[in-house]
Amino acid sequence: MARISPTQKALKELRAAGWTVGIVEHWNPFAKIRQDLYGCIDLVCMLKGCPLLAVQVTSRSNLTARMTKSRAVAEMWVSTGANFQVWGYGTTKTKGRKRVVRMDLSGEWIEIEEAS
Repeated sequence: MARISPTQKALKELRAAGWTVGIVEHWNPFAKIRQDLYGCIDLVCMLKGCPLLAVQVTSRSNLTARMTKSRAVAEMWVSTGANFQVWGYGTTKTKGRKRVVRMDLSGEWIEIEEAS
């Protein structure tokens, strides 16, 4: 069975919840690296009646590093009234759970444990 990437998992969840999702991460064949929007945003999401949502998708083990990397962009993003979240996927004691960290408008990270 093919392994599903964290980004593909996030896309599936967001679309199932009704969000329109744009993938803003891409492969740069010349530099041979993945490039994100503003260096940290993988997905931009819209849902009628809700603020825009930017999502950084990573593994659970890289969650803290991604939070540090994306802090400046996340603070600017939420200052516009939009939302910013970092989603970390990986193995836990309860299979199928993800750890989500959301930056609220105060500029603070809020951790949420969610079932996938």
